[in-house]
Amino acid sequence: MRTITRIDPTSAMKVGALLSALSFTVFGLLLLAFQSLLLSALSNSSSSSSGVSGSSILAAGMVGLCVFYGIGVIGATISGGIGGLVVAFAYNLTANWVGGLRIELDDAPTAKPKRRVTIVPADEEQTGF
Repeated sequence: MRTITRIDPTSAMKVGALLSALSFTVFGLLLLAFQSLLLSALSNSSSSSSGVSGSSILAAGMVGLCVFYGIGVIGATISGGIGGLVVAFAYNLTANWVGGLRIELDDAPTAKPKRRVTIVPADEEQTGF
């Protein structure tokens, strides 16, 4: 058994920011597609008495959705980074008090051993292989 006694806050911040940004990117696109379909249906079915056409309402709504999506990705990245930093800080404090998480790692090597390559300059004599 091994114990995780400390998490690097900078590393946790990077991982949290990236995971949060990727999550918002994927699920935000799904939400954006649903909202654009809903906006399209509403702009086609509504009759505007002010002389504004449904296509201009649809275009303005789509621009607004795209701006919201971009701001959302940036906000998710920042909040995910801050969240990772706070969690790492809290874990480090807790691990100092109670000793950290105990995990069991497999000791079997999973990667092939690397081969050594020796480069011999062309002017030196090579002796067999």
